[in-house]
Amino acid sequence: MPPANKAGEKKRIRPKKTEAAATKKKIQRRRKNSWDYEDDDGDVEFEDAGNDDSESEEKAPKPKKKRALPRKAPVKKDDKVPPVQKKKKVTNVPQDEDQYDEQDRAMLEEKHRSRKQQYEHDSEQLLQEVRDLAWQEKKTQEKLIEKLKRDITTLSKQAEEERKKRKKEVDRLVAEKMREYDAKQRSKEDADAEKKALRDHIKELESQFASFKRNTGPDDVVTVNAAAASAATAVQNSEAILQLNQANKVTVG
Repeated sequence: MPPANKAGEKKRIRPKKTEAAATKKKIQRRRKNSWDYEDDDGDVEFEDAGNDDSESEEKAPKPKKKRALPRKAPVKKDDKVPPVQKKKKVTNVPQDEDQYDEQDRAMLEEKHRSRKQQYEHDSEQLLQEVRDLAWQEKKTQEKLIEKLKRDITTLSKQAEEERKKRKKEVDRLVAEKMREYDAKQRSKEDADAEKKALRDHIKELESQFASFKRNTGPDDVVTVNAAAASAATAVQNSEAILQLNQANKVTVG
């Protein structure tokens, strides 16, 4: 937007183009180039140069308009002219960009730092959880080991008690069998003694009968029959005693 006119300045009027300038441009001869065709025979009719000049004028670029500078206000002699201050270079934009870059860098560093701290915190927390799990597993294993030890001790005591009971039972059965065996042996020995006594008694009776037979004659039948009857009775008694002993052995067995 053009600056406003100061007080005391007149508006500058741009002069209009005159017709003479336009005619002068038309009169200018068109520059010949390598593409121009020369008709030596004169069989081709060219258009007027005026038309070509008009076309070239239309194609030629228009001159740029010069911007009119405002006139300076007259300075009085009494007034002091303020010193001309040089325009300061605009450095705010680069500073702002540097500031933005610094802020972005600081934000990235802070973000990276926070991520690193979070990673370290998560790693430490995970490590602590692993340690807790390992400690709990260790305690569980120790409890299981203690329980197994108690169970083994209990089973060992039970096995020892059972072994002692079985040993007592075996000892009792062995003692009982030994007593039975001793009783059988004693009964057998008693039976053998009785048999021996009976044999001795029978031998004694036979000897008495033989001596009695020698001392008496053949006519003494009564005496002979009485001795024979007593001997037969003794033999029957010995057989009955033997049968009774055999029956007792069978009952005990």
